[in-house]
Amino acid sequence: SILMICLGITTILFKRYDSICAISFGITFLNITYKDRRNNPPRFTISYIDYLKGYVVGFMSIMYGLFRIFE
Repeated sequence: SILMICLGITTILFKRYDSICAISFGITFLNITYKDRRNNPPRFTISYIDYLKGYVVGFMSIMYGLFRIFE
């Protein structure tokens, strides 16, 4: 969490490191979504769809970061 805040502030101030910040955000988001899903296993309901959205946001953030690195 602290790493994400520091990278976010650095990105805003210097307009750099947005790829590293996006990858860190994606990994953190995937980790939080995975742990939350394991603690409260959903059925096929609205909460299940919210977990899928969490995974999509995490993977898309990582893909954006990789795209920015290899651009």
